[in-house]
Amino acid sequence: MNAPAVNFYKEHGVDLSSEMLEISLCAQHNNGGLSVDLWWQTNIPGVFSVGEAAATHGVYRPGGSALNAGQVGSTRAAHFIAAKRRDVFVDTEGFVNILKKNLETSFNFLRSGTAGREKPQNLIVETTERMSRVGGAVRNKQAIESAINAIRVELENFSERVWFDDTESAIGAIKYRQILITQFVYLNAMLDYINCGGKSRGSALYTDFGGCAPHDALSSQFAFQLESAEAENEIQEITLENGNCKITWREAREIPEEDSFFENVWRSFRENGNVY
Repeated sequence: MNAPAVNFYKEHGVDLSSEMLEISLCAQHNNGGLSVDLWWQTNIPGVFSVGEAAATHGVYRPGGSALNAGQVGSTRAAHFIAAKRRDVFVDTEGFVNILKKNLETSFNFLRSGTAGREKPQNLIVETTERMSRVGGAVRNKQAIESAINAIRVELENFSERVWFDDTESAIGAIKYRQILITQFVYLNAMLDYINCGGKSRGSALYTDFGGCAPHDALSSQFAFQLESAEAENEIQEITLENGNCKITWREAREIPEEDSFFENVWRSFRENGNVY
């Protein structure tokens, strides 16, 4: 799946086609995330997302993308806020009213969670372990479908299952529910990718019994087929609406080719900081 890495090892005396190499897997970067514009603003006006929470890395997360998302993204968001949102704010009374409304929603959620018998801390361990098995580097359609159904049931029966009796476990209950929602969205995105003909690419191997295993010693669960190059230019976008996922696909935006004269750019910078 990663030909440059295979060739690199071979050049240094390790032939991966004939000998196994022990590795450790970890979740390093999120190649998806919240959709943002070129100023790192989300679809909610005034809400910005930078760093790994923003969907700016792409499939293969090329070198330097973390720097771009974290430092460059933060700077561009700050420039936009200073230029376009200087006078957009909520007065103190309005802010307090918004805060009260959201706190009341949280309090109602917490009150509903006292009927269960299981501590959220234990449930968090269980559900994160399940996500590692199903949504990690090796993925299988049937396992993903099963996990989606299980999460849907857990969300529907949340108040009957979760129990807490102190501040720590109450916070854990909120965290557990957010984890379930996040996993539900990501797994639905993976399932849709498979249903749309998606194959293995980047850092994810999708089991395909019609493909080939990377090594004779590996079982059929590691058989795969590589994604075509054409699919690299498509972007999947997913939103959660009323408990169901809505998924669309679009073409990746092209990198603009600008040939601007210094004088024009400098004039624009003096006028609006080149924020548009």
